Amino acid sequence: MINLNFSSDNTDQNRTEKKIALLRQMREKLSHYREMLDFFEPIFEWRQRYADALASCPDMRITDDPAYLIRHQKGFPMLTKGDIRVESPIISDYFLKLLSIIKTQAPEKSEMIDGLIDKNGKFRFDVLIGHDFNRAPAVPDNVMIDFLIEETLGPLLDMYSRELGHHIKRSAWSDGFCPVCGKKPAFALLADDGKRILVCSTCSFEWDFKRIKCTFCGNEDQQLLAYLTVENEDMYRIETCDACHGYLKTIDLKNAAHEIVYDIEAIITLHLDIIAGNHGYFNVRQQTSAGTIDQPN
Repeated sequence: MINLNFSSDNTDQNRTEKKIALLRQMREKLSHYREMLDFFEPIFEWRQRYADALASCPDMRITDDPAYLIRHQKGFPMLTKGDIRVESPIISDYFLKLLSIIKTQAPEKSEMIDGLIDKNGKFRFDVLIGHDFNRAPAVPDNVMIDFLIEETLGPLLDMYSRELGHHIKRSAWSDGFCPVCGKKPAFALLADDGKRILVCSTCSFEWDFKRIKCTFCGNEDQQLLAYLTVENEDMYRIETCDACHGYLKTIDLKNAAHEIVYDIEAIITLHLDIIAGNHGYFNVRQQTSAGTIDQPN
């Protein structure tokens, strides 16, 4: 096993400590999410160790290859599976660590995933994902597998997005998929100045986007765009599109009642997903990404 017991620098350690402190605060405030937040606390702690291991390994660092900028200029995401060492033992070991946490806290959900590990205990993460960082077609359709893939890729792609993001003019990218990794947004933010900012569901890169436009299908017909609100939750709304029936959870920053940490928001806004589903909308980001488009080398 690769050693994931690296020490964080002070900035990263402080960020993780603040995240866990907020998680515990939300756990006390939102009792209906207590079990889910309990589940994620050890994951957040191990995620930081994993991120440190990635950053400390020279083989995992990305080079300033002009190919990334060429792809970006052609309207494609900068990264594809072929750009990163997804076969690295660091990545596989973190996946297996996540699996061990699930076995401890939710053993009934780990049975199908155990089948991905061969009888000799060997496992390769790279065979789980396709060119576009989504689940490979041959891998069983399973929510827990999708979670593990996204959780494993997240810290890696986050590291790359911080290294490549300086090439991107946020206001010039007009597509609804991430310019770094091609994944769809998890959230939109409404800033104090009225800007709408999209947040990538995997690498957390942020980019500006038109206010009146569906992030998934590009529809700009105002008659087909609307939003749902939740009583006594002014900081949240659910943007909907009746052209593709997709929705996007949105955080109004001027009404934010607590510090915004995307990992925690993904947990404590699950009721918004249920509300959207009850109104006939579905999570388009789980079904599409920019990687379904043929990309240049």
